[in-house]
Amino acid sequence: MPSMEEKVFKNRTLIILGLPRSGTTLLAELFGRLDSVALENEPNPIWRFLNYSRLGHEEFSKAQATKEVSRHIRAYFEKRLDNASTTLLVEKTPANTLRIDFVRSVLPEAKIIVITRSSRDIIDSIVRRVELGEDRNATKLEDQKLFRNLRLRANKLRLVHPRDFPAYFRTLLFFASGGMLARTEAFWGPRFRGWQQSMQNSAVHRATRQVEIMESKLQEFLAKKPTGTLAIRYENLVGDPDSVLADIEKFVGLKQGALDRTLIKS
Repeated sequence: MPSMEEKVFKNRTLIILGLPRSGTTLLAELFGRLDSVALENEPNPIWRFLNYSRLGHEEFSKAQATKEVSRHIRAYFEKRLDNASTTLLVEKTPANTLRIDFVRSVLPEAKIIVITRSSRDIIDSIVRRVELGEDRNATKLEDQKLFRNLRLRANKLRLVHPRDFPAYFRTLLFFASGGMLARTEAFWGPRFRGWQQSMQNSAVHRATRQVEIMESKLQEFLAKKPTGTLAIRYENLVGDPDSVLADIEKFVGLKQGALDRTLIKS
């Protein structure tokens, strides 16, 4: 018989898995526009609890999902579900693609939507983001790029547990001093094992390595044909949104037409 805690999450939790620049933000925003949905947009410090400061990267294994770590993460999400009007919690953190078994161990009740996209397009988008500061998500969501980036980073910092402060020292100092006393690390995106060494290489080389590692983990996961998982393509989502969103609504348990097609078609 499921415990009370398991009942809190079962059929009420959805995790979006996908590489950065693969459409995860667009998909999350579709859910975020529903009044009954609590959207968690990249609460990475919660997932990183204790492990990032110990390991220095984000490729956590199932073994890192200790009781202490799992309790911390589950307690955070349980609070987000403690609302009578919330029927679904939707979580999106691209770095979770580096640690899929870890995530599933922490939240085994969650349904998962995997979104994939052309590797070449993802790499090109990451490079433009790194070298040119391009952020099409800001344009798509009618948000100012500078303030969107700073707001996202500041919101993440508020989730940092005091025991993890050493791992965020440079970023904390950057915000505390208004950028006068420190610069944030130039590496962008999920931090795979060996990301520090990759800083010696070009942005194209780093992005290619990042994508190769994350896609490998994602394909390994999908090859197991896991239950409670729906796989979609970004190209299909933007090319035929009515069909793809209908599949998503059925999978999640939403009424047909609940997700706003105009966000994609605009």
